Amino acid sequence: MQASVVVSTYNRRDVVLRTARTLLQQEFPASEYEIIVVVDGATDGTAEALPELGERVRVVEQANRGLAGARNTGARSACGELLIFLDDDMECVPELVREHVAAHSAAAEQG
Repeated sequence: MQASVVVSTYNRRDVVLRTARTLLQQEFPASEYEIIVVVDGATDGTAEALPELGERVRVVEQANRGLAGARNTGARSACGELLIFLDDDMECVPELVREHVAAHSAAAEQG
């Protein structure tokens, strides 16, 4: 797996659902990236709503530990070679993952 996209959220169900939907529409092979949403102690039904998007969105729930704690949890859960951390309110263009992977690959080749 080339990339893991980690999104941390707290009580922003509708916002993170929109972001996750844009991540499902990437112009990159689905088998080469994963989507992990860390629900950081939310009480607004976020964790229950995300699975409705399908099995490609992996939900990790934890007690509230703040943004850094949620990102660390996401990183520990990730399988990709490259970690892409996003805020929960980002609307991602379809080429986001592809361009991130390409930029990191080019940088690695340069030394």
